[in-house]
Amino acid sequence: MVEGFPSKMKTWWDYFTPSVKLAIARRLGRLTMLFKVNPDKHMIRALIQFWDPDRVVFAFKDFELTPTLEEICYFTSLKYRGKGQIIPHSQSGMKFLRYLRLKNEKKLRCFEHNWVSLDYLYEMYGRSNSYKVFRKEFSCTYVHWQARRPIAFAMALLGTVVFPREHGHISTCICSVARVLFEGVNGEELTLVPMILAEIFRALGKCKRGEANFFECYNLLLQMWAMEHFHQRKNMDDIYFSKANHIDSFYDRMRRFVSGWC
Repeated sequence: MVEGFPSKMKTWWDYFTPSVKLAIARRLGRLTMLFKVNPDKHMIRALIQFWDPDRVVFAFKDFELTPTLEEICYFTSLKYRGKGQIIPHSQSGMKFLRYLRLKNEKKLRCFEHNWVSLDYLYEMYGRSNSYKVFRKEFSCTYVHWQARRPIAFAMALLGTVVFPREHGHISTCICSVARVLFEGVNGEELTLVPMILAEIFRALGKCKRGEANFFECYNLLLQMWAMEHFHQRKNMDDIYFSKANHIDSFYDRMRRFVSGWC
C-alpha cells in the first residue's frame, strides 16, 4: 500500500520542461497529480473488510458499491472507449536494461529477480545531468537518453504509486506497459484503464482472502473513490459529467460537500 508519494518522483517531475510534462500527461492523464493526495491506510483496511471477492462488490448493510471503468476515467482523465487494453507481460531484467539503453549491471542482483528500485531509475534518468554523470553506464547518445527519460519516469510512477509492490520494488514488467503507452502497438494507442481496475479488484481479493498483507495496487484512487461515494450529496453529476481535474480539486470538493450538508 502506498503510504506517501515518493519525494523523488515529485522532484523528477519538476525537472521536466512544460512540453515534456504535456507529452507525459497525454499518456498518464492526471496520475502525475497524485502527490496532492494524502494516503489513508485505515480507510483501505476498513474497505477490505466489506469486499466480496466472489461478487466483486463492497457489500454493506443496505447497499453495494463497486468501482467502474467510467469512474477510473473521470479520476485519471484517461480514455478507454474505442481503445484496446494494455496487457502486461513478463520482462526480464536484461530486456529492461536493453530498452533503457543501460549496460549490463551485474552488481545489481535485483535484475535476477526482475525488479528495480526507484533510487536506481532516478539516478540514471531522474536528474537533468544524469547522462553526464553516468555516461559510462549508457549505451546510447544523449538524444536517445532524452527520448527514454519520460518513459523511465512513467515506469517509476506506475511501479511505485499505481501498481506498487512490497518493499518498494518496481516490477520490470512495468517496462512493457510504459513502452506501449508511449509507442503504441502497430500505430494503435492502447488504454491503461481496464488494467488499473483489474489490479484494484485483484489486490482487494488477495487481501480479503488473506493471501497478501500488502495492497499491491492503486490505493490512492480507491481512497478517493470511496470518499466521493460516502459523502452525501444531491447527485453525482459533478463527478460524472465534468471535465475538471478531479484529483487536483479533490479536497476542495470534499470540503464543499461537507459544508453544503452541515
